[in-house]
Amino acid sequence: MIVFRYFLMLRRLVIKEKVATIGVLLFVITLFHYSAPHQWYLFHTVMGHAYVIPIIIASYWFALKGGLISSIIAGILFSPHIPFQFKEVEVDKFIGLFVYAVIGAVTGVLSGKLQKQAEEIYDAEEHLHATARLSSLGELAASMAHEIRNPLGAIKGAVEILEDDFPKGHEKHEFFEIISKEVKRLNKIVEEFLGLARPRQAAHRPLSLLEIIRTVSFLVFFKAKKRRVQLDIDIPAHIQITGDPDLLKQAFLNIFINAVESIENGGTVSISSREDETGVVVEVADTGAGISPEVIEKMFKPFFTTKGTGTGLGLSIANRIFREHNGLLKAENRVGKGTVMSIYLPKASEREI
Repeated sequence: MIVFRYFLMLRRLVIKEKVATIGVLLFVITLFHYSAPHQWYLFHTVMGHAYVIPIIIASYWFALKGGLISSIIAGILFSPHIPFQFKEVEVDKFIGLFVYAVIGAVTGVLSGKLQKQAEEIYDAEEHLHATARLSSLGELAASMAHEIRNPLGAIKGAVEILEDDFPKGHEKHEFFEIISKEVKRLNKIVEEFLGLARPRQAAHRPLSLLEIIRTVSFLVFFKAKKRRVQLDIDIPAHIQITGDPDLLKQAFLNIFINAVESIENGGTVSISSREDETGVVVEVADTGAGISPEVIEKMFKPFFTTKGTGTGLGLSIANRIFREHNGLLKAENRVGKGTVMSIYLPKASEREI
């Protein structure tokens, strides 16, 4: 267990530190090997076998490539010592060089598989944690939604009645506008809670991707216009996908709003798509400031937001909807050029069309 924890600690080192560690180990082993007296036969045998340590560590860190490169370097460092130390060239010593390569290759392959499995386990664990959070949120939202919506409805009705007594131009009319605006905002937050916590059953059918994108683009048109953001749509008319139109519109709307709001002083949001053998890829690229790697790791988690007034649920809901459609949502930062959101969706089969 102690050795396992040590190796976990080693894995967290950065690449330069890893390479330096392997280099130091190879140097120290070689230094002891060549500086010890010839008659220390057992010591030299142990040092020869000690090259396995940096080979295994390199394989653990860099998989197959690290194992092979480190075994070659170890072989180069060890081979001159064979005639130097043992006077005669012994075949079994050169066989040891071959064994180095085998150890590096086998350990590298196994390490690569273990790393892949570890990543899959980590993703599954994150998904379980997210599911647990959503389950708790569902119970909370179900119990609170009724209690919150009733007073909101009463406030909205009362404000509409009182507004008739204070028409536009009256000094107190703006206060009623503020109340109405805040009631709508609170109601939107409640709806987002319910949408995330208690998703409705999707009704899948063949859909035109272009029609979905055009409808959503119209919904964000005025927001984009206020921010001087141009929407460029490049979606082939023939592309068909499978899904629930209302849910997909909601998901794309959250993506589009996020892209438009990321641009401060005018810019462009480009929406394009392409097909491959597995499905359809939709890319939403903005010319905003971009996002950091740290934000990319957290941006699809519920309640995470970098906005002062956001709820942190928009991208989380979009991510959940695309997953329910057997799709995938990914974010990529373009340095100095903004962000690209890539949506992978299954395309409609010929039978469905």
